[in-house]
Amino acid sequence: MSWRQDINFSNLKIARENMDLSTQEATHKINPKTKKDKVALWEAGNITDKSPSYKQLEKLADIYNISPFHLLMKENLEISKTIPAYRSTKIEESYYLKRFISLLKTRQSIIRYNMLFDKTSSNNLVGSGCNYKDAESLAKFITSKIGYRIKDLNNKKAPAHLRELLEKQYIFVFKNTVLRNEKIDLAEMRGIYINDQYAPLIALNREDSSTGQLFTLAHELVHLFRAEDSLDSIDFRQFDQIKDKEEIFCNQVAAHFLMPKSEIPQLVYENVEGIKDLAKKFQVSSLACFYRLKDLKKINYSDLNGLENFFKSEIQQNLENKKSFRGSDRRGFSPHASIKSGNGSLFNEYIFSLHLDNRLSASETQKLLRLPLGSF
Repeated sequence: MSWRQDINFSNLKIARENMDLSTQEATHKINPKTKKDKVALWEAGNITDKSPSYKQLEKLADIYNISPFHLLMKENLEISKTIPAYRSTKIEESYYLKRFISLLKTRQSIIRYNMLFDKTSSNNLVGSGCNYKDAESLAKFITSKIGYRIKDLNNKKAPAHLRELLEKQYIFVFKNTVLRNEKIDLAEMRGIYINDQYAPLIALNREDSSTGQLFTLAHELVHLFRAEDSLDSIDFRQFDQIKDKEEIFCNQVAAHFLMPKSEIPQLVYENVEGIKDLAKKFQVSSLACFYRLKDLKKINYSDLNGLENFFKSEIQQNLENKKSFRGSDRRGFSPHASIKSGNGSLFNEYIFSLHLDNRLSASETQKLLRLPLGSF
């Protein structure tokens, strides 16, 4: 039996159920032609000298987005929280979302384990803003801790700049480019924050626009300061349609954070061009800027509903243009560069440093980074 004696049958089941797969579905992903439900047999402890092979175990681990090590370790895996039911019902998209969440949690567990091993202090930003009741006060507190300043955006792209600031605070930020061609619809997920005192992480959907990702990043950052897990799939830029009080509050804080009142020069805005110019200054969408000005009662326009619908249509058009561009022009596209960017500099450097310290093998490092070591 050799290594097969170390198989944790509970983890075989937990990892599969975390991906919301039946034993038959998992079996068919290993071998579509087989008639036996091999995964069900393995989970029941029915193993032989040849079954499962290590390649089959590796394949299962890849399907479940975990390391083969997790199927051999003594400790049981964490059972994933249920994803809210407002996701799309498309099976493939739901599977990709499950894979992404599983990947994020695997990465988080590796980081947490090594930080505890190194006796690293917990991240004191997590939950540090939970006592704030006023959105503007919390936004100012977050700004003081993160160091995000509008004046610094003159020659920088806001999403990349904010991400860099967060990574300096040991907040891990990922994009689902790490899944290569596995797309997650925006209706399923715009952003995720998974709470942890040692390895807090935020994930963004690459399908969103640059301005959308910026607002998502700020929104999830508020969840971090309030220490609340969040998987957001609703379009929280539709301010007028949100019912959840916590989401409303996080939107308000994000708006104050990205568009401080002190940086809004005019007393009143009377046309589309003025709103767009202000949006460019903050690098947010015109719609987000519109809502911010409307909240401050700084818009003098006879047809507010018409103006809102105009900016909503603009956002939809921008997303359609992004899809068309990605589908038509792949010149200069590098999958390795895309995955490296999706990992984030902090994660790339942290995992590679563990490898250099002989705490992760080359194969394990490559699986975690989803890249060959030669690309670094």
